[in-house]
Amino acid sequence: MSDQLLPAAAYPALPPVAVNDDALERLPAQHQTMVKLRIQGYEVAEIARKTSRSKRSVERLLQEARSRLDALLNEED
Repeated sequence: MSDQLLPAAAYPALPPVAVNDDALERLPAQHQTMVKLRIQGYEVAEIARKTSRSKRSVERLLQEARSRLDALLNEED
């Protein structure tokens, strides 16, 4: 199982978290897409263009993904 560091800018004002592939795969597909693009270094505006969503929708999905990942990772502790 590989751990990846989610960039600090993955969602403004939130600290980075280690994300393992198992936890990422447990997210809904739309959340996985947003997180993977963010990990690859895309800015929110770029993700919005790539996925044909508004910037606000991308921000919301990243925030939801972050909350779900936090819950999943805390569940594994």
